[in-house]
Amino acid sequence: MDWSEMAGLWSLPLIAAFNGWFTTYVGIRMLFRPRRPVRILGFSYQAPLPKRQAEIALRVGAIVEEELLNYADLRDEVVTAEFQAQLVRTVYRETMAALRQKRDRLPSLTRPLIADTVLRKVSRLMAREVEARLPDLVEQSFALMAENVSIEGLVSRKVAAFELEKLEEVVLSLAKRELRMIELFCGGMGFVIGLVQMLIMGWVG
Repeated sequence: MDWSEMAGLWSLPLIAAFNGWFTTYVGIRMLFRPRRPVRILGFSYQAPLPKRQAEIALRVGAIVEEELLNYADLRDEVVTAEFQAQLVRTVYRETMAALRQKRDRLPSLTRPLIADTVLRKVSRLMAREVEARLPDLVEQSFALMAENVSIEGLVSRKVAAFELEKLEEVVLSLAKRELRMIELFCGGMGFVIGLVQMLIMGWVG
């Protein structure tokens, strides 16, 4: 076997390796491109993610609400004992500030009749009333939100409106290492297949 034949045989695994890497590289990017339908040899083609973005958005919204996040989860996560205590303190503080503003607008003769001790008592009564009614208020608030705001619809609209350019950039940047490994693996597989072909052709020859 002369050098030209040897070079021809060794070109098989090299070409197969390049073919495996290149087709994988192109295939990954064809998930996102072309974003608009194009005509290729009489056939119309559009990348699967742009083509099915609306369908994907609906499915993602349903999964988020059914499996990941709903108003019951939000209520349990947000409405903790510390949250309720902070809310009661906020009610007391804001009530006290509002009452002082009202008192300061009174005539100067009647203003001294309303001491801070009176304002503090009223503010504490208001805060205690809110604290007593807080569980029912929370339940009613979340029930009202659940009736009027759909998590599934909100997520679906956000996903449907998400720019595909940004999605491509995020996916390719976050999974850059993994995608590179896939490309190299496919290139390696192509090299192995080409090497097997080379050995078979050398043996047959």
